[in-house]
Amino acid sequence: MERMRQGSGNCFIKYVTVACLVVSYSISYAAVVTDGTVGWGGQLSGPKYIIPESIGTRSGNNLFQSFNTFNINTGESATFTGSSSIGNIIARVTGGASSSIDGTLSCGILGANLYLINPAGVMFGKNAALDLKGAFYVTTADYIKFSDGGRYDARTPANPILTSAPPSAFGFLTGNPSGVTVTGALLQVPTGKTLSIVGGDISITNGYLYAPGGQINIVSAASAGEALLSSSGVNAGGFQALGTIDITQTDSTRKTINGITLGNLDVSNQSGGSGGIYIVGGKFVIDRGQIFADSYGVPGGAGININVTGDMSITNGGLITSDSYGKGNAGDINIKSGNLSISGHTFENTDIGSQDSLIIGGIYSVAVSAGNAGNINVDTTNLSLTNAGRIFSWTEGTGNSGNIDIKASDSTKIS
Repeated sequence: MERMRQGSGNCFIKYVTVACLVVSYSISYAAVVTDGTVGWGGQLSGPKYIIPESIGTRSGNNLFQSFNTFNINTGESATFTGSSSIGNIIARVTGGASSSIDGTLSCGILGANLYLINPAGVMFGKNAALDLKGAFYVTTADYIKFSDGGRYDARTPANPILTSAPPSAFGFLTGNPSGVTVTGALLQVPTGKTLSIVGGDISITNGYLYAPGGQINIVSAASAGEALLSSSGVNAGGFQALGTIDITQTDSTRKTINGITLGNLDVSNQSGGSGGIYIVGGKFVIDRGQIFADSYGVPGGAGININVTGDMSITNGGLITSDSYGKGNAGDINIKSGNLSISGHTFENTDIGSQDSLIIGGIYSVAVSAGNAGNINVDTTNLSLTNAGRIFSWTEGTGNSGNIDIKASDSTKIS
């Protein structure tokens, strides 16, 4: 299984007048502009933008920053700074234009979590990167709510209720929230930290979210409501409708770290137990995409939890794994969806000895060493397995394979 995973990167075939000129130049140059609602207002100097604590407002361990415009262009960086006692930086964008991130988003405060909220949308380009010491939350929500009821609004910013309480929820006021896209970027947080995307439709194309031993949360909303995030998962029960999550891999070369091929969503920990992945949406499409929550040691893995109110499809050899390569047990894979279809992909490679090694596509949990594989639980309406698409658990070591529990209320098709 490890051979197949590391080698999979090679298998995928898979905007004329002087006035107009001035406006165009101004938009390109004024990439980071504060709006003056919680502190100093004006344009910051780039291309290495420094965003100090002094231009925002502090409440306890929370530092609030507010921007009219927030873009990081190719080759630029934006760094939040402040005192070591800051635990959360909550940065909102109020100007009504989406944020384009194609440079480095950084925070110099050890352990501080960064929240970026822009209701108009956020786009990460192929050169986007994170240089953080804590967790990262990006959202197109209209406001962030705090545990004591405080609220920091990005759509109606005039009267913020600043508080020292920790953030607890992301709130949406409209039925058509803007989306978040990650195209070609590797967004990585430190080991054990959380990486969350909460927005309208969410698209990850040749992009990677990497939180080794931490947590990845993906929530796609299509109505007003609130998403509550915690260390134990995601609560999006307040939404009447949920949006689309799309993970597509078209690039045949996948990113690697320390010789290990990354999944498009990856919480695998090469020096210990894996983290957890929590996905909530109305429709989920995985086209050659890969989701990994693999453990290489103790204490084992937290697993993968996917809750989709509509259909979910895994096509062209898309892969979901929660494996154990060490002494710790792999986490469980829990999937609840409407219809679930899985289509595999067979690779013609005479260098690989067994026919099984040529087939990639499906939901796997494997025990390679002393740890046990995880259980796989699927609750769906109609299940379709085609072109050697698979759901299976097995052992190659001294650990045990996991149990597989499939509930397909209407039908199961295998072809």
